[in-house]
Amino acid sequence: MLRDVFSFSTLRAGGAVLGALSIAAGAQAGGGNPLGITHTWVEVDNSMLVNGNPSGLNDGSFDGTIYRTFDLFVNLTQTVTAFDSGNAQNDSFGNSGNTGIDATGATMFQFEPLPGTPLDKIPNVGTINAFPLAEYDSWVGIGDAVGTNISTPVPLVFNTTELTGAWFTIGGVPPENGGVFVARFTVSSLLGFGQDESASRFLGGQLLVGTGDGNSTIIDISNAFATTGPPPSIPTPGAIAIFGLAGLASVRRRRG
Repeated sequence: MLRDVFSFSTLRAGGAVLGALSIAAGAQAGGGNPLGITHTWVEVDNSMLVNGNPSGLNDGSFDGTIYRTFDLFVNLTQTVTAFDSGNAQNDSFGNSGNTGIDATGATMFQFEPLPGTPLDKIPNVGTINAFPLAEYDSWVGIGDAVGTNISTPVPLVFNTTELTGAWFTIGGVPPENGGVFVARFTVSSLLGFGQDESASRFLGGQLLVGTGDGNSTIIDISNAFATTGPPPSIPTPGAIAIFGLAGLASVRRRRG
């Protein structure tokens, strides 16, 4: 399950979800958004692997490129059954004009644990334990559905700049606290974690969301690079002084 692997419901040291970045209303083809679907970008700290080792992704030491990792969620109250990202001219629901999710000025990171075997769907715990970098691959999901429960009637294609294809799960996934996980994107960066790079980089576009009652809506996905995550917690001078006094008091107690 997604939250068992990545702990989206509670923060953890490696891959912790550090803050919601952007919430934007979607738009249905033909106008309006009767399903009231919005979306949220969440930046993820990709500096540490599940085994406790540095990933090298955030500082360029892995392959010379700095990468940032963003998770996409949709927010609605209905069961979600499918997503479609720019399936050629027409998406899997017969709608036209779904441009899909693209990266401009950035490239998508794709980790292949074995040559020729990209991870396009959410990896399981065993895969991540065996190949820790799989946690920060670019892949799709549907809420807490495991990868083996996600089908791809239109094959997924992650190339260096775009995601195309469709993915669905039988029976659908109910929202949890209004949000359903869509996909994880690890993309090249200029400035690093939590910086506004919207002047030079874009990650977004359009996504079709299909619901359990057979409805579908195309929503606009804002630029993940246009918003920043929370800055590191740096004590203020006053707080540092308080910490110092607390430490001094502790030393005095031990000496006493």
